[in-house]
Amino acid sequence: EISSSEATAYDPLLFELFEEHGVPATFQDGLPASSSRPGRGALSFLEWISDGFSARVLATALGDGLIELSTVRPAGSRAGSGRLARLLLRARVFRGRGRYLPRLAALRSRSEAAPDDQEPGRPPEAAAVLFDLVKNLLDLAPIPETTLSLPGAARATGAFLATFARISAPRDGMVRDALLGLCGELAGLPERPLPAGEAAARLSEAIRELAVGGQTPISGRLHVTPLEAAGHTGRPLLWVLGLDEARFPGAPRQDPVLLDHERKRLGEILPGMKLALRGADAGPKARHALLSALARTRGEIVLSFSERDILEDADRFPSAFLLEAFRSKTSRPEVDYGALLEEIGSAEGFVPDAEAALDDGEWWLSTLARDPEPGAHLADVHRVYPGLGEA
Repeated sequence: EISSSEATAYDPLLFELFEEHGVPATFQDGLPASSSRPGRGALSFLEWISDGFSARVLATALGDGLIELSTVRPAGSRAGSGRLARLLLRARVFRGRGRYLPRLAALRSRSEAAPDDQEPGRPPEAAAVLFDLVKNLLDLAPIPETTLSLPGAARATGAFLATFARISAPRDGMVRDALLGLCGELAGLPERPLPAGEAAARLSEAIRELAVGGQTPISGRLHVTPLEAAGHTGRPLLWVLGLDEARFPGAPRQDPVLLDHERKRLGEILPGMKLALRGADAGPKARHALLSALARTRGEIVLSFSERDILEDADRFPSAFLLEAFRSKTSRPEVDYGALLEEIGSAEGFVPDAEAALDDGEWWLSTLARDPEPGAHLADVHRVYPGLGEA
């Protein structure tokens, strides 16, 4: 059984690893919608609107293949998402709703007058497909120069998903249907004008909190579960991920639809109604969930944390809970973090021993790490991948 301090961060990574190595597994709460193509597409659409219709945001979504092109025109998918992303940046729209159509119309005219021969095999109508795509997206998008309500943002996002959600696997279809249901529910809320950025942020948070495809434990499969439900399966090993100081107990996270101050105000207006303050209660609840899981588990327990932030290239340190657990296990209340790190020893990383490699990439990394002159192979790398020399 596997659990983590932040399911939205770890569960998609676990899913990718299990798929890559053929490990059967079940996810009790499902997987975050934000890790799928439709979820990422919806978040990009909202970011595009709230960021003043930034061409960079739309080009990134196109380059990542998050927008279905076949719904624009029958030949749309043949234009290629990467091609359209490059054309959009070449049009120099930069930002602003009103700049798109004039700039893209000019790009389309130039393309029709002098077809681009730098990318043979590409259809010459790519600029026309891009114009039609952006026009359709602008028709769906509300106008943020005024104000935007949460229901309005939900209606626009639902229309985007119904037309442009990219479906490349059965799970994508499930997520799209779930997101359409979420948008439909929020679209029925009372209208309340908000700044466009705030409305988009609230809907984005609701999308990130949505999970799809939950399953109960199945014999012969690993089971991934949230901390609140860990330890109930009776399995001989519980592995808890993400117990570094940055993730556990984690920063307060409020309900995107009903914020803490709004919940508190409801309790004052309506006698007898007391809603939980999710932001203020997050830390104590996470700690209580982990302690309860450990108490329920009768087998072996592994508590782990990442000691390196690879995006920020910075060290990370164990949470205070790990130090507390170490003191309790060793019956040494006086020990500090130094003793804990010394007891833990060397961390496992992306470059294991060759004998422990799980795939070709890890085997090559481990082999090159032991090579006294790894730089001698750069010429071979550039010969096989000449595009690296242009970066």
